[in-house]
Amino acid sequence: MENKPNLLVRGTAAGGQIMFFSLDSTQLVEEARIKHNLSPLSTVVLGRLLTAAALAGQELKGEKDVLTMILKGTGPAGTVLVTSDSQSRVKGYIDNIDLETVSREDGHFDVAWAVGPEDGYLTVIRDLGLKEPYVGRTELISGEIAEDLAYYYAVSQQTPSVVSLGVLIDTDGSVKHAGGFMLQLLPNTSEEVIDALEPLVGGFPPVTYLLEQGFNAAELMDLLLNRLGFEITTETTAQYYCDCSKERMERKLMTIGKADLQSIVDDDQDGVELVCNFCNTKYNITKDDIGKMIEE
Repeated sequence: MENKPNLLVRGTAAGGQIMFFSLDSTQLVEEARIKHNLSPLSTVVLGRLLTAAALAGQELKGEKDVLTMILKGTGPAGTVLVTSDSQSRVKGYIDNIDLETVSREDGHFDVAWAVGPEDGYLTVIRDLGLKEPYVGRTELISGEIAEDLAYYYAVSQQTPSVVSLGVLIDTDGSVKHAGGFMLQLLPNTSEEVIDALEPLVGGFPPVTYLLEQGFNAAELMDLLLNRLGFEITTETTAQYYCDCSKERMERKLMTIGKADLQSIVDDDQDGVELVCNFCNTKYNITKDDIGKMIEE
């Protein structure tokens, strides 16, 4: 299998006892960096959560289903919000796009410092088109994001999981490699399989290291799960995708109410400029546009 941009594979291992998702998210994380003009540490934080959302999006079934992850800690990163659909089309933003570079003793970016796990939480919302979305929330246990997501699955979904996420920044600030994988133990997983999996996971190299060595998303799972026997069932392409439009922005503006819309017209302003949080696209809403909105 060739190294396709944003390649995402899913499948099963150990005779169907383990479900896995694996992704090379380098291109989509780089696109997010460019769209938001992110500093290196901001790129790492948002990139990890975008990768996580793309992986988790594979659990959705319907075309209109949407998964939202909200990471809110007490660190300088502020709120980090990402969404994904069943095709792993993701988008997101981070409050602080210019986090200073703070490193741990081992030289890696200090993501936990940026997030601030103390009194923080991870909220996951699954909108499946029903009357009410499914909402789960768990406290942050490390602020490293991968461990926090694994904890969420264990507590909120009662699904033991292994999550690995990584973003490697190049010397020029661009994304050199990004990716991740998620393993989920299904209810029929035997103790024998669990015992065999633990040393494989414990000694597995970082995802970005393996991507740098030329391995793709499928080959990562071959390295990790070959001894247990694995099968890739689907292959797709994740992408950074924003579905914003002028019409959507107008509907958002209408929520401020008729009186406030009229005040914009009365103040003799040229109109208003709205900016999409997810892709920074700017939309000019003219006085004529606002007049039509008031009539509606």
